Amino acid sequence: MILEIDIGNTQVKWRIVTGSKIIFRGTQSSQNVLQQGRLDINDQYLFSEVRLCCVAGSELERLVCGQLSADFDIPIFIARVSQVAGSVKCGYKNPMMLGIDRWLGILACYASASRDFVVVDAGTAMTIDVVRANGLHLGGYICPGQALLRNSLDSVVQKLRVSALQKCREGSAPASTEDAILRGCLMSSVALIERICGEEPRDLYITGGDAMSLLRELSLEANFVEDLVLDGLSARGLDFEVF
Repeated sequence: MILEIDIGNTQVKWRIVTGSKIIFRGTQSSQNVLQQGRLDINDQYLFSEVRLCCVAGSELERLVCGQLSADFDIPIFIARVSQVAGSVKCGYKNPMMLGIDRWLGILACYASASRDFVVVDAGTAMTIDVVRANGLHLGGYICPGQALLRNSLDSVVQKLRVSALQKCREGSAPASTEDAILRGCLMSSVALIERICGEEPRDLYITGGDAMSLLRELSLEANFVEDLVLDGLSARGLDFEVF
């Protein structure tokens, strides 16, 4: 059994896999992990190794790795971005400047893509990466996710408590300020995705906490992948650092 962990800015996601079978999934807020000083992993499972990625900073990475090393005494492999992984080539001149979550998403999608493709990770920040069918990463975009977009309208948000709302009512033209903010933020993200995908034929893959809201509005066919970053941890040619 292998323990796979995605340490994000907002939450830590993990799953236990054996072969292609997922035995267990879990989540915990990143803040809670820092406060408790540990990840709530059930020690009833006998792992052969741990594979993880982290975009939340070195402190949280060291904390989780230190705990797992002490609790299970097994190899811990930390995913790193490289210039090339298998047939995929990073589009950044300095690969270390590309987030590991974006790299893993690209690698996971490449395994199933049949033509040029776009990867959208709609989380705290929304990232969009464009990749050729031959594995050449062309680069990408980073912009605020839905919560950050709503909170950028700070004066209005404070008055209306918009940040507490999770959904907006469907319709072409919102008839309240609350819906106008929520739908305006959502549709701006949708427009960006459709603009990028519309430049030439491309498959679209989407993941992240805001994915379902975006999918309801997109006019394009899209592939929703729940654990895209975790899927990338088993990609061919991925570089790891051993803790």
